[in-house]
Amino acid sequence: MTRIQFVIGLTLTLLITAAAGILHGRLSDRWGGNEIASQAAQQLESLPDQFGSWRLEQKKPLSETELSQLRPYGYVNRTYVHLVSGQRVSFFVLVGPVGQTAVHNPEVCYSSRDYTIIQPKEPTSVRVGGQRADQFLAMTFRSNSMDRELLRVYYGWSDGTTWDAEQEGRFRFAGLPFLYKIQLAAVLPSGADVSKEDACRLFLGDLIPVLRTHMVSARS
Repeated sequence: MTRIQFVIGLTLTLLITAAAGILHGRLSDRWGGNEIASQAAQQLESLPDQFGSWRLEQKKPLSETELSQLRPYGYVNRTYVHLVSGQRVSFFVLVGPVGQTAVHNPEVCYSSRDYTIIQPKEPTSVRVGGQRADQFLAMTFRSNSMDRELLRVYYGWSDGTTWDAEQEGRFRFAGLPFLYKIQLAAVLPSGADVSKEDACRLFLGDLIPVLRTHMVSARS
């Protein structure tokens, strides 16, 4: 190998190593937040207590463990109740670094001795008005307790525009200053038909247009 070939090879190796370090730093949020992420957090946390047919019932802080794992810049974690039917939907929306935000899924949260997956995740669309449909992953769990109640769950990610059911978001959204994640859950009685009794889907129909006004595009 000539000296020139050695230098070229060494330079390429250093460039690849540096690029990998930068990518890992962005994914892991090694260098902290930034101004636009702070703006996104502030707008998200001003989500109203009432919209459409839903009224806030409870606000709940994330646990220290959840905060440590997710490291969000900002979040809302709430339960809303439907003013007519009395149905309840618990949900959280957070904005945080891409690495942590893209990898935590409800299969890990609920699949334990308490719940069993009876309908695996599948993409589902929610269209509000004439805008492009938002994409989410939806799945159903059954409680392992005596009541055998069902738990309907939706989740997805967003760069601040539409919601996406992307399952490899850690790399698709890499390089963005932040990423949004949403997760919803509604309890249904044992034997309920989730195609007809889907409080999460009903909730999203009212939430999406309101939430969109409290989000910032990460691609600006």
